Amino acid sequence: MDTQTRILIVEHDLNDIELIQHELNKGGISYMAEIVQNEAEYRSALKNFVPDIILSDYKLPAFHGLVAFEIREEISPLTPIFFVSGTIGEENSIELIKNGLTDFVLKDKLYSLPNKVERALKEAKTNRQKIKAEEKLAFEYKEKEKQLAAIIIANSNLKKAEEKIIKVNRLYYITSQINQLIVHTTDEKTLFKEACNIAIGLGKFRMAWIGIVDEKTKKVIPVAHAGEEGGYLSKIKTISAENVTEGRGPAGTVFREGKYSICNNIENNPNMAPWKTDALNHGYYSCIALPLKKSGKAVGVFSIYAAEPNFFNDKEIALLDEVA
Repeated sequence: MDTQTRILIVEHDLNDIELIQHELNKGGISYMAEIVQNEAEYRSALKNFVPDIILSDYKLPAFHGLVAFEIREEISPLTPIFFVSGTIGEENSIELIKNGLTDFVLKDKLYSLPNKVERALKEAKTNRQKIKAEEKLAFEYKEKEKQLAAIIIANSNLKKAEEKIIKVNRLYYITSQINQLIVHTTDEKTLFKEACNIAIGLGKFRMAWIGIVDEKTKKVIPVAHAGEEGGYLSKIKTISAENVTEGRGPAGTVFREGKYSICNNIENNPNMAPWKTDALNHGYYSCIALPLKKSGKAVGVFSIYAAEPNFFNDKEIALLDEVA
């Protein structure tokens, strides 16, 4: 079985090619290389050689690194790409990394190339595994949706069946999009904000927010929200993670029980009494709170509100619990 790393080198200078290969060999990387110098050769190599990683000069007589980067985005977006150059400059490279470049190595610092290549290959492998798992999950959900649709259509009228399928589809897409978000986002603040946006944009929920518990005060502090919030989080009584009146709603309960908590009828649930009036005024009639865990402990809560009572059934709960 071939275990060599396939490296596509975009370079015209034979001395630079030798130096790159020398550093790769010195770093103990087992590889086979394909050398290209123009766009036609590059496109052919991406499709036929199928590299594990691309090392490209920034400027070549018949080609340009930026064009190589754009073509890679089109043909093989998951393949790591480095600029190996003496002219690009660190400031320009850092800006390109923000736009999707994997990394860069200056030609007078080629000694750093092997470690960077190994790290990029490991990260690419992890990303591919996550995406493969996500695709498998998506396939399983679609198959379950087909089964669910058949059962619903057989036992109900077509209109109600269509409504339920649309509802499940929305929740499936929430799961799918948040999984993608997790793959591509490392910043917690951005992750929380975009997760709330996805719940609103795709799930069509009334409002969503994420809170983190303050370990000293045991109060739940909102850190992100989206949807029709209208000042709700600043008006309501503080939510507690402790077993007190202000901690017996869904958001407080998840910290003590470590699992999701739902309220399918905010208007008539006594545990929602401290927040009922404000919730109903904002059009919230049912809600679910999902624990965000670290090392098995609930440290945060993802709360989602629907504009209708009795929204959350077993199917919706299972999909949303998967998100958390």
